[in-house]
Amino acid sequence: ELVRQLGFKVYLDSHFNVFNRITRNMLFNYAERITLSPELHISQIARISGGAQGEIELISHGPITLMLSEYCPTSNILNHYDKSSCKHNCEKNKFFLQDHNDLLYPITCDETSNIHIMSSNDICLIEYMPKLRNLGVDIFRIISHFYSPKVTAELIKLYKQSLSINNDDIKNKEVLTSLKEKILKISNRKCSDGRLMTGVE
Repeated sequence: ELVRQLGFKVYLDSHFNVFNRITRNMLFNYAERITLSPELHISQIARISGGAQGEIELISHGPITLMLSEYCPTSNILNHYDKSSCKHNCEKNKFFLQDHNDLLYPITCDETSNIHIMSSNDICLIEYMPKLRNLGVDIFRIISHFYSPKVTAELIKLYKQSLSINNDDIKNKEVLTSLKEKILKISNRKCSDGRLMTGVE
């Protein structure tokens, strides 16, 4: 409310965890745009996006933050207990958490020295872009934390191509599959469709 009184437009990120229409309707009392939870099933996206009073945004490509923490595992390992002094370590070096399946979860640091544990795989929804657009998603976001400017530009180009496809016939599905194959070739990270087709229990 304060932000609106100051005359700014309000865009809400995925951390607001929009998971149903009740939340959507409440947040649109204050915001022009909301970002849906990346854990939604495609049927839930359809229900929330339909009839929305403002813009609906969805993360269509890139890593997501799995955990936000004030505790810094890298500081602990390096014996740097003042996070502000060791922030440069996360900027200059690559740190990961590794699980029992040998998956690597990148550790990044934001401007307030909070730690972000990122997903091991990137979300990649390029095969579903025409359907998601038709369901009412207005804005598609690419998160390019781990990509060079050149790769990011190519990702944007490929996603624009996917949005130019109008229907779901077999030929166009093959084109979408080929676009994903191109992404897998240029990406240095594994990709999946996240929770789009499975949702969460």
